[in-house]
Order: sequence, then structure tokens, then C-alpha cells
Amino acid sequence: MKKNMMIVTLAIFSIAMASSLDSDRAPNDNLFEKVVSNPSVYSDDPGDPITWTTMTPCPSAGRYWCPGHGVVRDTIWYCGGRSPAGSINEIIAYVPATNSWVTTGLPTLLTPRRAGGGGQIGNKIYVVGGRDASNTTLSSCEEFDVVNRTVTTKASMPAAAWSVASAVAGGKLYIMGNENYGTANYEYDPATNTWTAKAPLPTGRGWAAAVGAGGKVYLIGGVGAGSVWLNTCHEFDPVTNTWTQKANMPGPRGYHAAVAVNDEDIYVLGGAAGTGANADNLVYKYNIPSNTWTVEQPMPTARGWEMPDYYNNALYVFGGSQDWGTTVMLNVMEKGSLAPPPQNDVGVEEILSPGAFHTPNTIMTPQALVKNYGTATQTNFQVVCSIVGPGGVFRYFSSKTVSSLASYMTTTVVFDTWRPTIQESLRVMMKTMLVNDTNPENDRKTRTCLVSNISQIIIGTATTNQRTEPLDRYYNYNTHEVIYLQSEIGVACNILSLAYQKASGSNLDPITPVEIYMCHTTETSLPTGSVTLPPPPPYELVYSGPFPNDVTSGWLEVNLTTPFYYNNAENLKILIVKGYQQWISSGYPYWNYTATSTYLTRGGRSDTQQPTSLTATYNRPNIRLTVSPQAPPTNDVGVTRIIAPAGSYQVGTPIIPSAVVKNYGTANQTNFPVICSIIGPAKTVRYVNTQTISLAAGDTMVVNFGTYTPTITEYESVFVRTALTGDERPNNDRKSRGFLVHSYMLLEGFNDVVFPPPGWQANIINGTYNWERFTAGVYPTCSPYEGEAMAGYRSFNASAGSMARLISPPVNCGTTPQPINVIFNMYHDPGYPGELGPDSIKVEYSTDGINFTQVASFKRYDPTAAWQEHTVNLGTFSGTLYVGFLAFSEYGNNMYIDFVRMAPGGIEEQKPERLPIVTTLNAIKPNPVTNGLAQISFAIAEPSRVSLRIYDAAGRIIKTLVDSDLSSGVYNLTWNGTDENNQKVADGIYFYTLTAGTKRFSKKMIYTQ
Repeated sequence: MKKNMMIVTLAIFSIAMASSLDSDRAPNDNLFEKVVSNPSVYSDDPGDPITWTTMTPCPSAGRYWCPGHGVVRDTIWYCGGRSPAGSINEIIAYVPATNSWVTTGLPTLLTPRRAGGGGQIGNKIYVVGGRDASNTTLSSCEEFDVVNRTVTTKASMPAAAWSVASAVAGGKLYIMGNENYGTANYEYDPATNTWTAKAPLPTGRGWAAAVGAGGKVYLIGGVGAGSVWLNTCHEFDPVTNTWTQKANMPGPRGYHAAVAVNDEDIYVLGGAAGTGANADNLVYKYNIPSNTWTVEQPMPTARGWEMPDYYNNALYVFGGSQDWGTTVMLNVMEKGSLAPPPQNDVGVEEILSPGAFHTPNTIMTPQALVKNYGTATQTNFQVVCSIVGPGGVFRYFSSKTVSSLASYMTTTVVFDTWRPTIQESLRVMMKTMLVNDTNPENDRKTRTCLVSNISQIIIGTATTNQRTEPLDRYYNYNTHEVIYLQSEIGVACNILSLAYQKASGSNLDPITPVEIYMCHTTETSLPTGSVTLPPPPPYELVYSGPFPNDVTSGWLEVNLTTPFYYNNAENLKILIVKGYQQWISSGYPYWNYTATSTYLTRGGRSDTQQPTSLTATYNRPNIRLTVSPQAPPTNDVGVTRIIAPAGSYQVGTPIIPSAVVKNYGTANQTNFPVICSIIGPAKTVRYVNTQTISLAAGDTMVVNFGTYTPTITEYESVFVRTALTGDERPNNDRKSRGFLVHSYMLLEGFNDVVFPPPGWQANIINGTYNWERFTAGVYPTCSPYEGEAMAGYRSFNASAGSMARLISPPVNCGTTPQPINVIFNMYHDPGYPGELGPDSIKVEYSTDGINFTQVASFKRYDPTAAWQEHTVNLGTFSGTLYVGFLAFSEYGNNMYIDFVRMAPGGIEEQKPERLPIVTTLNAIKPNPVTNGLAQISFAIAEPSRVSLRIYDAAGRIIKTLVDSDLSSGVYNLTWNGTDENNQKVADGIYFYTLTAGTKRFSKKMIYTQ
């Protein structure tokens, strides 16, 4: 029995199946509690808004889930579906140009059907599977030839199915999943009238949505086994027959629909958020190039099972149903007009070659896939490729002219051939050079290519022994350490990639987050005992990211982010940290291992925390190393990592920069310089210091530089490099990192090992759990602003009502009363939509550090997911002030915060003679903003959740000024023209947007410094 499981006993209600609509529901829908979404809460993208218009409704009876629809000859066609009378075979059409319907004089399908799949290929529309009028599940396939107005029978699908997802990509039709949460993925080729089984779905499901874009298929949401509602998005590549997990939707969806726009954006419309919930009108947009989601302007009508199509820069959404418990079908047609796409916009879609590695003295042919993202055909524009070696030395340059590229089309640009002769790391850059390009952000892509002789080393050949480690999906956390002997590797080399041999496992979700560390060691065994995370030197972080898991068996490989040089004199030790990923009960991977005669392996796994106490075993996983043989260099020193500066520092605080330096070579090195530079914006040099050191072969040293005291609030970068004359491997000579210099009254990123940090307190109020420090690689990944550690209240299995308070040091607010804000990042988990309870972090203040007053509360669960920044106005204060974070757990959920700041100024509440009767956003003053300071005022009529954000003209969030619960009143604040990183923004057009409850206002300003 799985330990640490939360077992929920659910009452099973008997539901009569009198309504035939119930036959389209997911099995056992009634087992889980109702989840109600709030369709009025949204944050749309002002750079790409949707304007909704209600069009002429269909004169025929309402319907939903037409298995096939599409746009042919400027007309949208709908085949079959379900009307109040049941499954139908009717074909109807809508003409956008005239806003009219065609419902007579058209052929009919040979078999009435609903809830199947289909799509448009050329001038033909296909319908497959579904249920007929008697609720029989179908496997048959029909083709509607729009031009000739004929319907013919085609080859049947391999198995009958309904509640499928379907999409067209590369001229072929894909039918995915079924009502039994199956993983089937069938491909239909109309050219040969044949069906082929393709790679199964990563997670079985029904009631999902799929859409084709850019030759690939995107499978989104749905309902999985156990009536688990999914928010996942997976990309299927028909060419490689592989799945890749993409960013999750903002929330779970079932019974929804999706449509692609220009192979770049995917709109997910309507559906429901959970079992028992009625359909809503939410609209999510997924941007394929950036792998990001936004929440868009909702549809006027809530519905699911609807049919969306894209035509002439607008979404057309027809039909659907609002309530799963009745037989109401809709005949509504709504048009969502999109912002005009750019006219002049080309960019590099992908670097096709070279890849990550290249063999020296062989011909390289650089190639780029270039796309026209705009509406105008572009002629005679340049595309350039440049390749740079160590030290910024140019190795290669080639320029090609694209004579003509039509709107939304792609072309492969082939550059001049080149034969690299030196084994080194190259930086490849490809860039489009279109004059008057309106979107330069997609113009350039870069890649690192290592030129080196490559071979593979396999250690461990047994295939009859399997274990869940070194990457264990049956538990939430997993830590694994292993030694591979010098006699097994046998060559000095750069280790470029690492692969483990999967024995079995039907689950194909990527394993994430994963960190891999490597180091040399003289150890020949590993004792049971503790391990420090993150590991100190000599361990080096060589990979951070997801580990692939896209096959049921075979080698699974990652290219190391930083190739590791192995000296062939010592043994190799590898540490793998699999941070939090929700455990799965079946289908998890087993890995082949070969037994050893000594303890060369140790590991630990847990559901509650990252294991640091590891148990030694003989079960060492088989491994495959891709290496580039290289004799040990004589003269080679380099920077292993930068210790400080890191994170953030207050203006005027002295900093001692430090770094770890290693002698990788075979010769002792004496009196060589190590240089530290600190650079501000516009490449302004803030600090330079040089230390001279000596290092014996193989040794490491912590180098401390002279004190640096920052004087300006800004984002700075620190660079540390070695300058050994005759260094044979310059690639490891330099490292860099960024850090923030700020003027906050208080800033804490929880990056110091000591917890609570100096001056802070962590007190248990009720229960046995207290605040703790968590490091990167554990659940969840750390805040994007402070990526090393965070504070958390880990209350897994805690008793109801457990509480603990984290208290800041006393902050001096001065002698003159002034408004004080506290800003912090909080992790909101989207993974448990049923847990909407009171688990929360409450923000408080105190003037004595003992008695606290609550001013805001933030629930752990939030459908917008992941890390969010919150700004809370504590009030107006002088003298001493403390801020408290009270973690309250009713259901045993964990909570995490990071990057805590306190700042004066900001939002200030006025006390008018009477409270405002309407919520308003006033015009900014001045406008244009000419002195770099924008005065913003707004009124709140009733207590509301309020956010005020600045957006640039492209719709990106530049700054969150307010994100908190406010009472009725009039508020004023000043924006100083800085972004989230405290950097000054460029002159231009910006939008400021106020959201208060269900109300939303947006205004434009012109900003100049």
C-alpha cells in the first residue's frame, strides 16, 4: 500500500439515466464534488484582444459536438452532431461574409453521429467514430466532399470510440483517446485510405481537445482515469512519433474545444473546470513559440462541446451545451475578432543544423527554418548565420537572400558549407534582417555546438534486474548518488550527455525537475548516511531541467548543460536530485541495473521532502555516457562557480565577491590572475578586482576579492574569469551571474543556509510544524526572482488548524508617517482543483513584534498557478514595524513564499467624506508622462480583490503595482517607470489596467523619461 496517501471516502449517489444526455458524460462523474469556476475573473492580453459579437443564430435546432467541421471556400461546414432529438446526420453551413446559414439542399452523413472526431483536409471533411442515434459506439469513417457535395464511406478506424479528441496535421487526421480513458492514437492517411496506430497518449483520457498547428498535434486537457480533470498540454510530432509535454493550462478543462490561428496561437474555449460544474465561457490562449498561456476575454455565452473555427482573422464559435444535466443545445453563433496581425514580421522559427555536436574535419551545412508571421508577402530580405568560437572570435559568416516568402509560410535557408577543424565550443546565431520588421523579438535564435570527436561508453549490461531508481516516479521526491570506476570509463574525456536504460513503464510524462551533479572522487564505495543539498564543491552542476521519458523502454538521454571534463585518474561520482513531481500509482518507469560487489550506489525517496539520508545498495543503474575523448590538458584552470554576489543587496551594503577556482590540468600553476568584474546597465563598469593565486594540479580554492559597496539601485552582473597564460581549455575560464541592488527597507530571499535568517523569527502557533528553508530542486521550483531557496510551511498530514508565523526583523519606518507596502512571491498550486479550502498565508503587521493585525490573506490554491507576486498595503506608519506571514493549514497543504520586500510610498488610501459609489480608474497624470513619474488614482466602490498592472504595447506585463484585497476608498500611487527587475523602461506607449472583482478598466499612456 502506498504510504502517505490521503484516502478520501466519497458518497456515491445514484443518478437515473432518464435523460439521454447523461450518456455523453464521463463515467462516474457523480463521484467527485462540484468545482465552480468564476468566469468573470480574467486577465486578457491587451496586445491581442478578442472583440466578441453575437451573429445570426442557426435556424435549425441547436446542436453540440459535431464530429467534423471546417472552412472550405469561405464557408464553415458542420457535419452531424447532437440535437434535442439525438444524434443527427444533417450537414449545414455558415457564410461569414453574409452572416447567413445554409440548411437545405445539402447531402447528409450516411450514419447519424455525435461525440466522434474528424476534421478538414483540403476540400473534404472527415467524420470518424462517435455514437449513433441508438447510442452505439462507432468505428466507421465518412468523407464529405464539399466541392462535389458527396458523402462516401472510408476505411474504418481500428477500434470503435467516442469522446475522442481529433486534429489534422500534415494532411493526416489523428483520433486520440476515448470514453474509457484510453491512450489510443490513430492516424488516418486519406491518400492511401489507411489507418496506423501511433505512439500512445502520455496519459489516457477522454473529453479532451486537440488541434493541429505547424505540422504537429497539441492535446489539451480532458478527463483521465479516476475522473481526474487535466490541465496538461502535450505536443505530438508525427514525423518522429514522439510526445513532448508543454506548459500546463491555467486550469483544468473538460468538454472544451480548441482552434489554431496561423500555426502560432491556440485558443481553448469553454468547457468545464471539474466534475459537476456547468460549462463556463473562459478562453485560454497558448502561444506555441513561447510555450506560454494567457487568459483571454471570455465568450459572451458559456458552453462546452461547441465547434470553433478560424476564418479571416476571427474565431467563429457555434453551438454547444451549457448544462450537463439537461438536454439544452445551443444554436448560438459568436464571432471573436482578433487584433489585426502584423503586416511585416519574419523570424527564425528553428535552427535545423548544426546540432549540439559536430565531428571535426567534417562538412557542416548550417540551415535555418524561417517563417513569415505577417500578413504581407516579403521579398528579398536577408538571413544571416554567424558562428563564434571561444573569446568571441568569429569562425564563420554567411548571408542568404530569401527572394519571396508568402504570409504564414516557412522556408528552409541553407547557408554556405564549412569544415570546422578545431575541437571547441561554438556559438551559432541565425537572424532575419527584414527592414521595418514590427516584431524583432522572433528575429534571432542561437545554439551551442560542440566540435569534438564523439564516442559512447556503456557501463552495466544486465537487463533482467529493474528498480524505480535513479528517477523514481512512485514517490514525490528522489535523491540518488552513484560511483562509476576509472577502470570502467578508461579515457580522459569531456562527458557530453548521460542516458539511463528504461526497462518498462507506460507513463510517458517528462520527469521534472531534475538536477545532475558530477565530480571526481577517490572513493570506492558509498556508505549509508547523509548528503548535503545542494552539494558543495567539488560537485559541479552539469544539468538542470526535465529528464525525457517518451518511450516505454530503451535509452533515455539528456545533453549536459555544462559538459564535464573527466580526468581518467579518479573515479566519477554522480548525484541526481529529482525534485517534487506528483507521484503516480501506475505506469511509472523501471530502470535496468547491474549488481555490483561493493556499495557503489545509495539513494532515498520520500513523499514529504527531498531525501538527504541515503541507503547504500548494490543496485547500480546501467548508464551510457556520450564522450569526446581528450587527453588531460597540462595547463587548464577555470572558474567552477561564483559564490557571491548572489541574489540581492541593499544600497550601501558592503559585499565581498568570491568564487571557486579549480586546476583541471596536470601541471601545478603558480601566480596566475583571477579577475572579478561587476557591470551595470549599458555595460557600465562598477568594479574590477584581481587576485593572484597558485593551485596544485587537481586542487580547488575559494578566491575572495576586495570589498564592493554598491551605490545605485539597479540590476548588475558579476563576471569572474581566470587569466592563465597558455590555458588549453578557455571554455571553462569564465562564469557570470546577475544580482539586484535595491533600496528596499527590507529584502529577504532566504538564500543563506541559516534559517530563520538573522533577525527573523519562526514560531509555531498551533500543531507541530514550523516554517523551514527549502532549496532549488525541491517542490516547488524556487521563485523566478530568487532562484536558490525559499521559505516554506510544510504541513503534509498536519492536523486541522495547524499554524505557524514567520516574523521579519524590526524595520525603521522613519519619523514621518508614510504608507508602507510589503511585496512577496507566493506559490499557488493548480494541481488540486478540489482543494479550495482555507489553507492560506495571511499577511500581518505589528508595531511590537508580539501583537499582530491581519491585512490580507492568500489561498494556496489558485487556478492561475505557480509563482505570483503580491503587493499588500500595510497602512501608514512611522517608527518600528514588523511584517508577519501566518501559514494556516486546514487540509495539510504545503505553502511557500520568497523574495519578501518592504518599501515606502506606493499605494496610499485617501479618506473621502463619503465612500465612492462606483469603481473607476482615473486618467493618469501627466499624460504624456514627461518627468519619469506617473500619478495613478482609482476608486473602489466595495471591498474587492484589486490588481493594477502596467503592460507594454505588445501586451507583456511590465510591472504589478497592486495585487491585494482592498476596502472601499480612493487610492493614489506613483509609478516610477521601472519594470519588475527595477530597471527603467524605454520610452513608448504603455497601458495601465485595473481589475476589481468582476470589473476591469484599461487606459493608455505615453511614457518618456
